[in-house]
Amino acid sequence: MALSKKFEGFRMICALVFLDDLGLAPALQALVHNFTERTGIEANFSSIDYKNMLKAEASTALYRVAQEALNNVERHAAATRVDIIVSTNAGRIQMVVSDNGNGFSQPPGKDKSPRLGGLGLRNMQERMAHFGGLLLVKSDVEGTTLTAMLPRSAMLKSKPAANAA
Repeated sequence: MALSKKFEGFRMICALVFLDDLGLAPALQALVHNFTERTGIEANFSSIDYKNMLKAEASTALYRVAQEALNNVERHAAATRVDIIVSTNAGRIQMVVSDNGNGFSQPPGKDKSPRLGGLGLRNMQERMAHFGGLLLVKSDVEGTTLTAMLPRSAMLKSKPAANAA
């Protein structure tokens, strides 16, 4: 057990180095690939490449949200498939994680409330809120869809091109 925890810690450090060196899209692709290998659950990923577009802390926040969402799929959803899509929407960064699992119950009228559920959902919400972003959760008997959105302020400011002399 102690060796397993040490190995998990080592894997986390490697993942964050991978994230810093290659960017969000390749790190999420590796996370999805490893998830499928470890669990046997079909996982798909699509994205445009965000390397050097997001602040490092924002990339880490999205990576951690994806990681926690996959952990929830593995532990609770009884899903056979999960999809992660990273895109832009009105200049915002958006990551959608959806599964075909059994979902979880939500209070009436709260179908998009990020404040329900366990510690994992609250941590994901806090990661997004730190950047002025949102975490939306929709869950029913056909599965769960989690949408993490970050504002434009989470993106790096582009540097103007130098004028040629």
